[in-house]
Amino acid sequence: MANLNDFKYIKLLSKNMFEYIPNIKNNDLSEEQKERIGFYHLVLEKITGVTDTKIVQEMIQDQEYLKLTNQKVEDDLGIDAVYIDENRIQEKEIMLFNFKYRKEFKSNKTTSENDISTSTKFLQYLNLDFQLQDSMNKDSSVYKNIKTIRNCLDSEDIYNITLYMVTNEANGFNLKSNDLIKGFEKNYGMLIKTISLNNIISFYSIHKCNIVAKLFLKTDDFIIYSGDSKASETSYMCKVPLIDLIRITCDKEELRVQYNIENDEQINNCSLQYSLLYDNVRGYLGQTVYNKNIYKTISEESKNFFLFNNGITITCSNVTSESKNSNKKYLLTLTDFQIVNGGQTLRAIYDYL
Repeated sequence: MANLNDFKYIKLLSKNMFEYIPNIKNNDLSEEQKERIGFYHLVLEKITGVTDTKIVQEMIQDQEYLKLTNQKVEDDLGIDAVYIDENRIQEKEIMLFNFKYRKEFKSNKTTSENDISTSTKFLQYLNLDFQLQDSMNKDSSVYKNIKTIRNCLDSEDIYNITLYMVTNEANGFNLKSNDLIKGFEKNYGMLIKTISLNNIISFYSIHKCNIVAKLFLKTDDFIIYSGDSKASETSYMCKVPLIDLIRITCDKEELRVQYNIENDEQINNCSLQYSLLYDNVRGYLGQTVYNKNIYKTISEESKNFFLFNNGITITCSNVTSESKNSNKKYLLTLTDFQIVNGGQTLRAIYDYL
């Protein structure tokens, strides 16, 4: 559970983020207003994977944000930011954001159901049968976003809509909101996700931890190299199926050691265990052309993925190998392991999943 120090930490990060935002001419902003603006960018970068501040700024249509940054003010219709992820090969995603930034920390505060209902003004215009009003400003970002989304929904491509309810409060929606959320998901064919302080702090508080995983490989699927017979350092070069790579790097402890899973669907809802990237020499670079090509290779040229990719480098404090099945297979146990190279590849694999 997020606490007061977590709240202060995100507040500080938001204030620091403000200094990197271009084209803000208003010098009379209060500290809270700077934090609010920075908070938008802080969260949008992490969720969309876009790190270019100018592009992030173009996502935001919130009327208060536009007012604070001396841009043309318009009714945002309850949606503060819009991003359309066109990079996915199959199902693409339309991301809608509703932000609630709180000045003070309250551990028992939850997001109100009314905060969802404010978004209905924008959502109703996504219905292709709903008439756009002539009085709407055709040059506004709100109008352009509505037209773009309607064109996406009217195309042959498959688009999923996700509404992110973002707040720096410790909690998201209370349990009473479940029926309301289900109603919106059914009526609009969309998914509603709550991003609270608990989620946001997890983006920035990754700590290295002792992780154990097991791999069951055929003898022909790996080779072993050691400098000399007395050396304690040993290298293994392994050919690992993506399903196993996902399994050993996921956030489910029981799956990481379950080397003989029979049902592939067990990994469908897995998420990356980000603490595995603690020692990674490079952070996630967002949706770069390289990441897009990795994704494309997996989805369209999967047979070439092993040939095209440089692989993933894992370090462990200890590796044990046990002979199984009359020396035809080996069970490798990785203890306290970290991914020191290949973080971009791993992210692309999870995007594909």
